[in-house]
Amino acid sequence: MIRPPLIPLPSWSARLGKAGHKAFQLHAEAGRVNLKAVAEQYRLTPRQGEILANLHAQWLLWATEHGGPQGWRTEVAYAYDPETGKARELSMKHERDYSQAKPHEICGTADFIVPGEAPWVGDYKTGRGWVPDALENMQLRGLNMMVAKTLDVGRTRGSVVRISEIGVFAPAPVDFDQWEIEVVQEELGEIHRKRKLGMFDANPGKHCGMCPHKNSCKAHRATSETMQVHVVSKVSAA
Repeated sequence: MIRPPLIPLPSWSARLGKAGHKAFQLHAEAGRVNLKAVAEQYRLTPRQGEILANLHAQWLLWATEHGGPQGWRTEVAYAYDPETGKARELSMKHERDYSQAKPHEICGTADFIVPGEAPWVGDYKTGRGWVPDALENMQLRGLNMMVAKTLDVGRTRGSVVRISEIGVFAPAPVDFDQWEIEVVQEELGEIHRKRKLGMFDANPGKHCGMCPHKNSCKAHRATSETMQVHVVSKVSAA
């Protein structure tokens, strides 16, 4: 028996979130999933395994109520070229594999897409942190635009789907019409122009560790220097 590779993930919540996404993906693709194997792959504790089973059960009830999950596409990656205004689907060999994208392209992955005249593009959230809903969520705004451009449709729908052990909270999908899609293109175009000039609307945090621009980012350097001063001050006071 060939076992899937163990997945090294940094935190308790990250392992659980990744395992949940993988369980939803496998079930949508095959009609069933071995939760024990997923828990082992992501090195979940027994308690995390229980939570995973509850998350999966709640997700399946919700997906079934909405006509899925069979027929839904999962973990679909896209790249958007802000210089040409074109988007395309990427093939992934592993999670968040954007190796096919050009350096200047903006990439993203949709957790699920329900095909239709107005495709439904969704993002699963299993954590407890606050996340803006679809219309204010830049990740989903970008993904809806990329799906619309790739499929050449004039309207999509977007949802943030929050999954917990006791239920699923998912407001009605938000419409992204042609006008909104063009607005998103302008937003990403402005981000691209600023990036070329070395201008970043920075939001320093733990995620800075994964950013390829951190060494040239004034906000990141300022935050790092402030933290160093704070640590030195505490040591000196002690």
